[in-house]
Amino acid sequence: MVFRSTLNSHLCAPHYIQGVVRFQRSHRVQSVQQNSAAFVRQPRLVTSKVRRSPNLAHTAQRNKRTAVKTCASKDAEPDQLAEMAILDQLIDVMIETPEAQLPEVVAKNVMTCDQKFFMRLAARCDGATDDERDQIAQLSGLVMRILDQMVKQTENKMGQSAEVLQAILLAAADETTGEFSVPLTQEKTDAMKKVMELRGDLVDESVIANAYAWIRKSSEDSLDGMVTILQTVLQLYAARTLSSSKFASADADGAVGEVNALLGADVDKWDTVLADVVTNGCGEKAFMEELQKRMENVVLGMANGSYSQRVLAEYLKEVETRAADAFKSAST
Repeated sequence: MVFRSTLNSHLCAPHYIQGVVRFQRSHRVQSVQQNSAAFVRQPRLVTSKVRRSPNLAHTAQRNKRTAVKTCASKDAEPDQLAEMAILDQLIDVMIETPEAQLPEVVAKNVMTCDQKFFMRLAARCDGATDDERDQIAQLSGLVMRILDQMVKQTENKMGQSAEVLQAILLAAADETTGEFSVPLTQEKTDAMKKVMELRGDLVDESVIANAYAWIRKSSEDSLDGMVTILQTVLQLYAARTLSSSKFASADADGAVGEVNALLGADVDKWDTVLADVVTNGCGEKAFMEELQKRMENVVLGMANGSYSQRVLAEYLKEVETRAADAFKSAST
C-alpha cells in the first residue's frame, strides 16, 4: 500500500512537531518524578560529599543476604535475584565514586536508574547503620539532581534535534507537493542519506531519541507510513555509524571491506551482497568475526542503554542473522 501524507498540513507542521516534543518531554519528566516518588523513606540527609564506605565488602555481603531474604519471602524468581544483585553492584560503585565523577556513571547507566533503582536504595536502608543511611540518602539526592539536569539538557537539545530530524525527513518528501510515498524510492533514500552525511555530528543521541518518540507518536496516530520512514532513518544512521572509523579499521580489504559493503547497502539488497560474499568473499569465519568485533565495540564503547546503542545492536544482530542464514544455505 502506498502511504501519502502532506508534509505541510499535519505531519511535520509546527503543531505536530510540538505535540511530539511535548509527548517525549512528558514521558521523561514523568519518569524522573516516579523515580523521586519511589524513594519515600528518606533518612536524614548530609551535606558533605559522598563518603567511602568503611567496609564495602561487609556491606555488599549484607546486601546479598538481604536480597536473598527479600526475594525468598516473595517467592521471587532467579532472574529477580540477578536483577537485584546488579542494582546492588551499581549502588556500591556509585557510593565509592567521587561526586565529580558521578554524572558520568549515571549517564552510562541512565536506563538502569529507574523506579526499581530508587526502590532498592530505600530497601537498603533497612538494617543499615547511620553512616550507611547517610550515604544512601546523599546518593539518592545526587542521582536525582543529575537526572534532573539530564532532562533539562535533553529538553534544550530537543529543538535542535527536531530540526535535524525534520530536515532528514524533508528529503524523503516530494519537492513539489510535500507528500511522502512509501515504499521509498532509491532516489529518496539516497537523498535522506545525503542530508544525514551533511549534518554529520549533529545526528547524535538526541536525534535518535527523537526518532523513537516520533515513531511512538506516529504509531498512536496510525501513521504507519511515517513509522516506516522513521525506521529508515534509524537504518541509515546505523549503517553510517557502524561503517565509521570508530567501529571499523582503516583496512578496506577482506572482511572489513565486505562488512562495510553489506552495512552500506539498502536492506532490500542484502541478499545480493551476501550472495557475492558467500561466493567470492573472505569466508564465513572471518566475516562473522568482523561482525562480532563491531558488536563488542557497540556494547563496550557506548553509553549503556542509550538509544544509539540499541539501534546499532539491533541492526548488527539482524545483519548477523541474515549472514548466518546465507552461509548456511550455501553449505547445504
